[in-house]
Amino acid sequence: MNLIDLIMMLGGLTAALAVGVVCGLGLLVWLAGGKSLPPKPGH
Repeated sequence: MNLIDLIMMLGGLTAALAVGVVCGLGLLVWLAGGKSLPPKPGH
């Protein structure tokens, strides 16, 4: 396996994991707050 392939595979897994975490946190905030959109920072 090439180093480039390994880096791309790890990058893809990391990106997928990050997207999953962000989606999960967004869903938790939406359920907890009962709002369609999370409050904007500094507001």
